[in-house]
Amino acid sequence: MEENIFCKNCGKELPPESSFCPYCMTKFTKETVIEPDLKKKSGKKLLLSVALIVLIAAVAVAVLPKMLKDSESSQNAFFEETLKSSDSYSKTETDTSASQNETHSIESENAEETKILFEADTETGFSGYSNKKGLSREAALVASFFASDCMRVPYDTLKSTDIYVNTSIKFDCVVIEKAKDYIIVEYGATAGFDGIYEPTGDAAAVKLSDVSSVNESDSLTFYAEYLGTDSFKLYGKSTEMPVFFAERYTDYVYTDVEMPLFTKEEITSIAHTVFGSKAVVRDAKNSDFASSIGDVEMNKGMFYTAQVGSSKYCFYTGESRFIYDCGSTFSDEAYILPTADMNGYYRLISYGNEGKSSVECYGKNQVKLWQRDFKGSDLPAIDYTEKYVYLVSNANLYILDAKTGENVIRQKYVGNKYDMRKTGDGILLLSFDRSEALMKTDLSGNVEWTAQVSFNLSDSMYGTVSPVWQTVNNNSFVQCEAYDGNGFSIGTYTAVISNDGKIIFEYK
Repeated sequence: MEENIFCKNCGKELPPESSFCPYCMTKFTKETVIEPDLKKKSGKKLLLSVALIVLIAAVAVAVLPKMLKDSESSQNAFFEETLKSSDSYSKTETDTSASQNETHSIESENAEETKILFEADTETGFSGYSNKKGLSREAALVASFFASDCMRVPYDTLKSTDIYVNTSIKFDCVVIEKAKDYIIVEYGATAGFDGIYEPTGDAAAVKLSDVSSVNESDSLTFYAEYLGTDSFKLYGKSTEMPVFFAERYTDYVYTDVEMPLFTKEEITSIAHTVFGSKAVVRDAKNSDFASSIGDVEMNKGMFYTAQVGSSKYCFYTGESRFIYDCGSTFSDEAYILPTADMNGYYRLISYGNEGKSSVECYGKNQVKLWQRDFKGSDLPAIDYTEKYVYLVSNANLYILDAKTGENVIRQKYVGNKYDMRKTGDGILLLSFDRSEALMKTDLSGNVEWTAQVSFNLSDSMYGTVSPVWQTVNNNSFVQCEAYDGNGFSIGTYTAVISNDGKIIFEYK
């Protein structure tokens, strides 16, 4: 006959093999429940135990309804998790996406347990700051510098669906007509440095803050927000066409050749926001770098150096922009990200020879606030709010206190991930593997769903580039170059995935 078990916290009787108490929501392992051994207890001890349990149950019945009601009405979810004092772990799980034999540690066997209260954060992470309202001009400029993911979308697709509204789209075009505050362009048409004009006959309208800087017949590349379709006059006739708001644009040179998208003045403003007002910005020199990254002096406007005390940081201003520590070497690379409050920065470091990576947090005046080291030399996938830092390293998801760098919950195994987005209701994780290309967890890192797509999002064997990823209107837009089994490109692949993990549509 099975013995009854009871919750150690509230005393309620529990179903066999319970992993948590359905009355007070306390999580436990088998060792944390009360399992009375009736054969060994004396009658007096048994009566005392029963009386104590009845008393606890009565108290729980009196206070639980209010507790549950308050919990349901609260905007922030609270999770009781076990925080361990060590970052090394003993329980293992297998990463089937990497190696059938590779194991990943989860918790140190002898670590001292401490229970903490984890308040879930519903703020959007820094990756979504380019859409955040209320930012200062300086903060908005920093956010736009790091919002570099732009898709290419076929003209017919834009006209057939409104799902791309508010996404950022990159397209080449030739200017057809100018109006007061917008221009009409031929979407997809090019006339580059070789002078060869390639028409498409597809008209689109582009709204500009200043149309005086463009002229008819200019061949341009736009990075623009898609606004939907509307009617505009073209050659005196009303025509329905896609409409964009130009965020950035450059002269067209050749398809996918990157050109500078930020001016020296803008880079100076960004450097002052990230590193402080003493940062001095100038054109980059080859001698600025500990290891050569190419002839930066030949690419004027693409590279700038910010001198901050004895440190130098390189700003790359093309489509795939970033801030790079000039002291990096081929084996040890470091990149910079601003903190969410724009009062400091994170330094992400890959130590290739040592097989580890680090995240360092700096405040004002270059003062280091904390540092965390992780196994594996790959840079962690990361996003963050003012309260927490969310990152995946060595296939484990960490949530850290942004002020101290300490774990706020026990790390969770999620598999190898390339990128991540912190949303208002969870964490989205991107993988190169098609079988679990996108994963969503709740705000405390518990997996809710995974989505499978038709192609791997990258293939290092054939040198494919990293995927483009946007999260807009609760949908994820993932785009990459698709390759067949022989390494031949078969076109651009795009998948649109809803917030509940469903594939809305795919096309190639």
